[in-house]
Amino acid sequence: MKIRFESESSIDTDVIEVTVRANEYDQKVHAVMDYLNDFSSHTPQAVLTASDGDRITVIHDAEVVALEVQGEVLMIVTTTATYTSRQRLYKVLAQLNHAKFVQISRGVAINMDYLASLESGFSGNMTAIMTTGVKENVSRKYLGAVKEYLGL
Repeated sequence: MKIRFESESSIDTDVIEVTVRANEYDQKVHAVMDYLNDFSSHTPQAVLTASDGDRITVIHDAEVVALEVQGEVLMIVTTTATYTSRQRLYKVLAQLNHAKFVQISRGVAINMDYLASLESGFSGNMTAIMTTGVKENVSRKYLGAVKEYLGL
């Protein structure tokens, strides 16, 4: 991959224009395009909040291992503790860095930075084993997103 900078005086000072050139549009090009789109659309470090009675805890996205919906409550599993929130999963995912978080079932999303391995489960499902020891079921419907992230 070659990277070079070209100064263009006709472009506004607050605009950055990126062009990706390749022989053909393949998986590598797609990954670069996704990365650039994610880079331009997220804040440097996203934070979540979870309330516990009269205390509000600030959780940085890098600490989040998994997000699990249990009934009406969203469980935010971090490297050190598990917090509860009344927020919706899709709204929390919109706040976080999309490049790291992948939804693996209807009510669960994981931080791919903490994925240690995938194991075959029953009836075509897989089990995601996180570096913290947490195990999450990956449904067949969402397995494609996990494979795409891993480049399989």
